Amino acid sequence: MLKFLEISCHKATELVEKKINFSLSWKESLSLHYHQKACVVCKYYEDQNIMLEQWIQQIEEQYEMKNSISEAEVEALIEKILNEKK
Repeated sequence: MLKFLEISCHKATELVEKKINFSLSWKESLSLHYHQKACVVCKYYEDQNIMLEQWIQQIEEQYEMKNSISEAEVEALIEKILNEKK
């Protein structure tokens, strides 16, 4: 039925990455949506990607506000990231 919209997980991750910086075409957007309805892992990947982008944006905003970051803040960020991986 919708064979022309079927994409692989590899293609879905490419579209998720593209979606961050660019607009997807209607076919790409529909294909990604259709794929994520069937593939929970790819949906989870996009959710994780969104979270990472938000963290990066927060760090960039903090950096811009302070215009520099101390050694203690760098170490705290590294520790936070490492603890999140566990």
